[in-house]
Amino acid sequence: MDFILLLFTPLLSISQTANDYRSATSGDWNVLATWERYDGSSWAIPTAGEGTPDNDVGEITILNGHTVTVTANVTIDQTTID
Repeated sequence: MDFILLLFTPLLSISQTANDYRSATSGDWNVLATWERYDGSSWAIPTAGEGTPDNDVGEITILNGHTVTVTANVTIDQTTID
């Protein structure tokens, strides 16, 4: 008698939403060029008015290979270091 074992693994869906941030390069946390902000359709360096990420934005992701140095006081949540 043969037995077949099926494993069902939930698929993890990762998608960005407006006001999510991700690192664009290595750099200091409080430098706009360190980051990209998702506006709902594309990623771009945030404007001075949008600022650098803190706990008032969506998800924050530091991408693999990037080093972001915290050089100023900042409060964060929903942060992933890839």
